[in-house]
Amino acid sequence: MTSAQACATPRVVPAMSVLILMVFSNGCLSTSAVEDRRNTVELADERVPAVAVVDLDASPENPIEPDILGRPLSPDDAARIALHRDPAVRAALARVDEARGRLAQADRAPNPMIEFGLGMPIDGVSGAPAVAMLAQQITWLWTRPDRLDAADALRRSAMLDAAASIVTLDATVRRAHTEAVVAGRLEAVASDLAAAASASWRLLDSRAEEGEASQIEVDTALLDANRLALEVLATREQARRARLALLIAIGLPDANPDVVRPTDDPIFETTEVPDEIEIIELAATARFDVAAAGCRVEAAHADAELAGLRRLPDVSATLMWNRNFMGREALLPGARITLPIFDDGEPAIAMAAANWNVAVLKAIETRRAAISEARLARSRFDQATVLAEGYRLSVLEPAWRSERAAESRHQEGVDDAAATLIARSARLQAERRLLEHQLAAALARIDLLEAVGGDLDADVITPHIESATSTVSRTENQS
Repeated sequence: MTSAQACATPRVVPAMSVLILMVFSNGCLSTSAVEDRRNTVELADERVPAVAVVDLDASPENPIEPDILGRPLSPDDAARIALHRDPAVRAALARVDEARGRLAQADRAPNPMIEFGLGMPIDGVSGAPAVAMLAQQITWLWTRPDRLDAADALRRSAMLDAAASIVTLDATVRRAHTEAVVAGRLEAVASDLAAAASASWRLLDSRAEEGEASQIEVDTALLDANRLALEVLATREQARRARLALLIAIGLPDANPDVVRPTDDPIFETTEVPDEIEIIELAATARFDVAAAGCRVEAAHADAELAGLRRLPDVSATLMWNRNFMGREALLPGARITLPIFDDGEPAIAMAAANWNVAVLKAIETRRAAISEARLARSRFDQATVLAEGYRLSVLEPAWRSERAAESRHQEGVDDAAATLIARSARLQAERRLLEHQLAAALARIDLLEAVGGDLDADVITPHIESATSTVSRTENQS
């Protein structure tokens, strides 16, 4: 082959490449998920305000403020630390990055294929034929909309799942904080009860020496004092374990629970919650995971539409350049068609239809589970609220009045200290029981918040994320 022939091939191949690139424009969707991450945080910020002040791009291994555990720890501070340290939320955001990459991949045209060959003379005649062919699959053109729709729906699903993980983390931390607060209060009540029981035993013991009390009464009082002393040890360890659970929830399992001081804020709110009908509407509409399940149905539908195109032939456009032994050159436009004869697409269509049906059923299941969780949480909240308020008004307040009256009579010399100790023990028992009811109400309210998507005052609308494909369409139309 002459030098002129050798130079012709590298000149023709770039020319054909330019021609193909002019015919098939490449995708314009970026792989950068910065905007998607920002939109995800904005969605979650409507339900969890603490997320707005946390850099979720930072490593969860980054240290926190050195003295933050030495200060009183509020629920908001605990949620902020948890978001600062939690790897699961970052993993959910990484799946948003992955979904964005898949969307950008779906927008890219298949790479062209180049084939070439150089003939080698074996008959002694100078010169050799040269051939080059450029092939570009064009089936991508009519499958692109469905692939984009499926990938974009999965992108929106990943964003909603990430927002839901933030709401779940916030609820988990607030539950742990509430349990730590109540555990500390129960420890204090147990200590007061043990002190009252010990004082009663000493009083009965001194009476027994004077013949005013039987030994059975003394032994019974001693058993109560010993039992309550052991309960103090148990509640102390329970309080420590609750603080440890709080540290685990905020991503600090190796920290010392003895230095954690949860703020002793009121845990019981008597504010009304929405009625049951509105709770059902919120759970079925405003929750991020319910919206994400709807997006997955959209993706499965787009996949089913894409599978239906398997019935069509797979088409590639070709452009061949040829040079023969006589030095004549030719361009041969053509096509390569794969006919769906043996694989007619029916299996792929059946599988896609089944996956679509599964996605629809899972969406129904997710919606029903959301409604069930919300209604049950509201029922538990109503029950615990009635018990807590009723116990406070009908048991604890009379117990307080009885204790104050006993103290007054003791100071006036009407009754001895035994009556005061009995009244104090009754009041402390009522206070302990009330704390249990208030804890149940507080946890049920947090469960209810999580079950409706993180905000009882949210609008009854589906969380909206703009489709990336609609943005591309507007850009193309403007161009």
